[in-house]
Amino acid sequence: MRNKIKYLALLSIFVLSTSLLMACSSNEVVSTLPADIKTVRAEFLREEAYTEYLEYTGYVDSEKSVDLAFLTSGTVDTIHVTEGEYVSKGDVLISLGEETLKRKLSSQRDSLESYTISVSQQENNLKQAELQFEKEEKNYIAMDSLFNQGAISKIDYENATYAYNTARINYENMVYSLEAAKESLSQSRTALEQAEEEYGNSDLISPLDGLIVSIDTELNQSVNIGTPVITVQKDLPVVRVGIPVDDYKQVNVDQPVFIIKDGEESKGKITKVAKVPDQSTRTYAVEISVDDTSLIYSSLVDIKIPLEKKKGYFVPLSSVVNINDINYVFMLLKDNADPGLYLVDQQEVTLGSIYNDKVLLLDVPQDMYVAIEGVKNLKINDRVRIIE
Repeated sequence: MRNKIKYLALLSIFVLSTSLLMACSSNEVVSTLPADIKTVRAEFLREEAYTEYLEYTGYVDSEKSVDLAFLTSGTVDTIHVTEGEYVSKGDVLISLGEETLKRKLSSQRDSLESYTISVSQQENNLKQAELQFEKEEKNYIAMDSLFNQGAISKIDYENATYAYNTARINYENMVYSLEAAKESLSQSRTALEQAEEEYGNSDLISPLDGLIVSIDTELNQSVNIGTPVITVQKDLPVVRVGIPVDDYKQVNVDQPVFIIKDGEESKGKITKVAKVPDQSTRTYAVEISVDDTSLIYSSLVDIKIPLEKKKGYFVPLSSVVNINDINYVFMLLKDNADPGLYLVDQQEVTLGSIYNDKVLLLDVPQDMYVAIEGVKNLKINDRVRIIE
């Protein structure tokens, strides 16, 4: 929200206090002129360039946070980082104990070797069964022909038939056994690859430069695949702020921004502007990238968004007096009777924003001299001399 109303309220209090306490001012100019002629310091008002700002309060957040989990299960052996520590992409964050993974890897290698031997044996058995089947098949065909000719007995024919069927069934079983052995071998290869991958994944690696914001495990604790154990926030902070609808059209991506924290000012740039307002606050979410990476997450900061440059007239705050809730400055007009002197007149003014120790005058009729010091007892038509 803009602070203009607050500035004007503070200004009114300041000006009123100035007019009431001016008798105690340490800035009073000492005069050696006749009593009816006073001395003042003055400024000739000229237009000055100034920049208007949209001013808000925002908070520091992270652009991105990532919950990290192991791709294998195991027991935590080493935690290499602490909460609040900055890490780089590729840094090892947490390591699982390797002994269990090594045993698993060794077991899978033994299994693969065993299944490889089994497949080789099944292939040899199949060849033997195939040869026996081919032999019994030829014998059966011959015996069938002889039986049909009446050349052999029924018992000899049945024995040949039995031997043929037995060899055929054994051959088919050998085919199925080899297929099963090959499937087991394939599964064993997959299991070994997984074990090798798990062994390679015993270290949890940071995928980005960032800040460790939480560690959700401890030494010797068992962890499961996919269970988050650590959270990393992207290194660079961002500032988030809600922009009211009245200011929405004045805010754009790539617009420069000033961020003020504890009196220190840093630069930033608008990176995102929401296209629809938040349903609860009715403000438009704006994200600002910042140059100051030391900003503390979740802290509040003041934001100034510069708008177009303008021109206006400014006077020191101390030159404004408040009489009956009306703000005045003392303008100085040439004294025709004495070219070295000036006549005092009061000029009612409307005050704008405060910039440092000066205030913007919104309605100045013309270029003029304004008394900025020695205004303690000035009255209309007083004769004054301007001193350096």
